[in-house]
Amino acid sequence: MKKSLYLFIIKWLINKKRFIMEANELIKLLLGKMKRLRLGNLVFFWRLGQIAKRRVKKMTPKEKKAWKKKHPPTPGQKKARTEFDTNRKLVAHMSRQLRPLGVWRRLVEIMEPPGMNADNYLFHVNHKCMKQGKFCKFRPLMISNGPLLLPDNMSGSSEGDTITLRWTPDESATDRLHVAIIRDDERNGLIMIKTGYACRGDGTFAFKPRGNGGTVHVYPFFGSEGNGDFSPNDYFAIESN
Repeated sequence: MKKSLYLFIIKWLINKKRFIMEANELIKLLLGKMKRLRLGNLVFFWRLGQIAKRRVKKMTPKEKKAWKKKHPPTPGQKKARTEFDTNRKLVAHMSRQLRPLGVWRRLVEIMEPPGMNADNYLFHVNHKCMKQGKFCKFRPLMISNGPLLLPDNMSGSSEGDTITLRWTPDESATDRLHVAIIRDDERNGLIMIKTGYACRGDGTFAFKPRGNGGTVHVYPFFGSEGNGDFSPNDYFAIESN
């Protein structure tokens, strides 16, 4: 009895979430923010200033297989699918590195993007900064965001193989410092630097990135104690030896 009740509650919650998502999409369609919307086997679309609909026949697995055999993907579709899959793997790697902090989970709670979880929103925001499973644009890449402010006069420099971050300290602030880096010669990986107990009140933090020198893309940001909120990330391209 209890098991069937739990299953009923779970199905009800799933259907409620789906209903809310579909209602939001219908509103967007009515406001003209969407040109086409599919709900089940019905497609709604704008035609001559009015919303029209048509029914789409649901194919059986056998029919679906036959259709795919008759209509193989074009070279452009294959390329787009491969690009999507490789970039999706890169986002999954980013998510694994950032998940312990809960940065994007908290960002989804604040922004409330319709129908997106933390991983989907991470991909939605950053997919234009990736190409063939590697980072290709560094300054617009978003590692963190939130209501906390970055400290004043933040800068980054290097001496030998040591990178130093500096900012105007606020002795009363206990926000923790977090640092993510991408090496220019390893564009398919995001590395989180261990910052220990470094915080906003310190005013400086130094670390040695692994590798043999070259450009290091550095993304510092701050999180409140307990990782309840975060700041936007800053960005520095720093040459290290």
